[in-house]
Amino acid sequence: MKKYGTREEVIDGIARMTRGFLRKKDLAVNKKGTVVSKKRQKAAKKLIAIAAEKRAEKREKKAAKAVIDEEKKKKKAERAKERRKEKAAKAVIEKEQKAAKAVIEKEKKAAKAVIDEEKKKKKSERAKERRKEKKAAEQAVKKAEAEIDEAYIRKLVNTVIDESLL
Repeated sequence: MKKYGTREEVIDGIARMTRGFLRKKDLAVNKKGTVVSKKRQKAAKKLIAIAAEKRAEKREKKAAKAVIDEEKKKKKAERAKERRKEKAAKAVIEKEQKAAKAVIEKEKKAAKAVIDEEKKKKKSERAKERRKEKKAAEQAVKKAEAEIDEAYIRKLVNTVIDESLL
C-alpha cells in the first residue's frame, strides 16, 4: 500500500492518505460520484440550506415590495398630476418673462446703437485732432530743418568769405 495518493486511491484502499493528510475516514463520495472531504461536504450542505432560506426571504420581500410599489405608484400618479399643473403655470410665467426679456433686449440694442454712434463721432474727432497735430509737427520739423539748413549755409558763406579775405 502506498503512503500518499489521490482521493480516489485513498477511497479504493490503494493509498493510506492524500498529500493533504486526508484519510479514508475524512473522505466521502457525493451524488455526482466525486470524492470530497466530509468537512467540505458538510459545509456545502449548510450553504445550500442558507441559500434556500435566503431565496424564501427574497420571495417574501418581493411580495411585500409589490404591495408597497402599488402604493408608491398611486402617490407617484398624484405627484405627476401636480407637476403637470405646476409645469403649465411655469410655462405661462416663462412666456411672460421671454416677452419682457425681448423688450429689454430691444431697448438695450437701441441704447447700444446710440452709444456706438457717439463713440464713432468721438473717434472721428480724435482722428481729425491727430491729423492736425501730425501736420503741425511735420511743419515744425520742416521749419526746423529749414532753419538748420539756413544756419549751415550762413556758416559756409562766412567761412568762405573769411578764407578769401585771408
